[in-house]
Amino acid sequence: MFNTEVNYRNATPENPRVAGQINEVQDMGLQGIDIQITGQIRQTSSVSADLANLVTWLQEDKTVQASFPKGRFGLRMDDMPQFDVTPALTFGYVLAQARIIRDGEYKEKAGLILTLRFSGDPVAGLGT
Repeated sequence: MFNTEVNYRNATPENPRVAGQINEVQDMGLQGIDIQITGQIRQTSSVSADLANLVTWLQEDKTVQASFPKGRFGLRMDDMPQFDVTPALTFGYVLAQARIIRDGEYKEKAGLILTLRFSGDPVAGLGT
């Protein structure tokens, strides 16, 4: 992994002003938190076990109703523990998107851009 980006999304709808030039923006609080991870997977053969596991995760359910109803994925970053999550009944990360990039020059590597979206109670869930 070479890059991790944290995106706090705030709900800020516009309230139109009749006959005014600038609309007002309303602060409705935190809408969501997304984590984008950029990295590479090594492909030593035409069928990479790591890439196969990722494809399986993308095809499977992102939650498990009995044990992880909010999201079954976690994250650990030793240098930014405030975004660590160990999935539980009330919070977790959902693997929302994966971009797999095949670089024509380096056939033994595949680039990745993964997006995790936090689901649950941010006060209780983040940093655990």
